[in-house]
Amino acid sequence: HQEAKESYDKVIQIDPTDYKAHRAKGVALYHLGLTHQSIDCLNNALQICPNDTKSWKILGLVKSVVKDYKESLGCYNLATELDPGEPGAYRYKRRKGKVITGYLLVLNYLLFPSSGADYPRRLMI
Repeated sequence: HQEAKESYDKVIQIDPTDYKAHRAKGVALYHLGLTHQSIDCLNNALQICPNDTKSWKILGLVKSVVKDYKESLGCYNLATELDPGEPGAYRYKRRKGKVITGYLLVLNYLLFPSSGADYPRRLMI
């Protein structure tokens, strides 16, 4: 993940408006255990592209990992508003802030399609 982070740093240096690079760097930082830096990168992505549903969902996940459940729920609420058909954010929202395996499975599929089924269990708080 360190190499990925460094690659995204280069992309961002070339094009600071590439919100996907900021989002991907945020994911890499999350996997390096740098959750607060991850949050900063995801916030950068959202400043550039406030309607990016994926960034809102990922930010919601990272906020829940740092136990900021109110902010996490707010992120999922925004993701639901932007994409009302998105099942993961809606189910999370309905559960009033509790991280649920179903959402993590959806997020896991979006971020890491080949990572394996046990990944969500490792994220549980």
